Amino acid sequence: MSGATELQLVAVARRHQLQVLTVRDQTERVLAATWARVMTNPSEDAAARWLAAAQPLLLAAQSTAAGLALAFVGGYIGAATGTPAAPSEFTAADFTEPRGVPAFELLMRPVVTMRWELSKGVPMNAASTAGQVRAAQIGATDPMLAYRAASTAEMNANPKVVGYRRVPDALACKFCLLASTQRYRDGELM
Repeated sequence: MSGATELQLVAVARRHQLQVLTVRDQTERVLAATWARVMTNPSEDAAARWLAAAQPLLLAAQSTAAGLALAFVGGYIGAATGTPAAPSEFTAADFTEPRGVPAFELLMRPVVTMRWELSKGVPMNAASTAGQVRAAQIGATDPMLAYRAASTAEMNANPKVVGYRRVPDALACKFCLLASTQRYRDGELM
């Protein structure tokens, strides 16, 4: 059985890329909106409500992104080689909390940011906005960290993977476009 053409594989990668970026963008928006709704003051009670609301959201986004990575790598290998994908030895849960920091601790950082701004005399609105920006950054970054960790682990675990190449999206910068012309060996994965 023969594998898919390069053009077909790029199309598969682009569709997958859109899924991953959707998870990232939705997590960023939802954490920012949750912050705005919950963190109305710097109290311990408000911080506890924030953590209770945000932690399951972040962990779910990390798990979803990691699950997408695991499914994509196996599926892509199967499409490229024309063979069924082997089951992964990993689960998406293996890649939550990719920074090695518990989610509750990570999600306290926007609270600390807000409180720090307030301690410097910054008005509540501006301090809250600073915390919200930090929460949104976590929402944009951590699903991608989980995705990268899962992709790397899955590719390293599969002897059929000897390298990879980057597939840029329409918003890619010149550096990313240049990087997409290269092929990377398995020792250089992600």
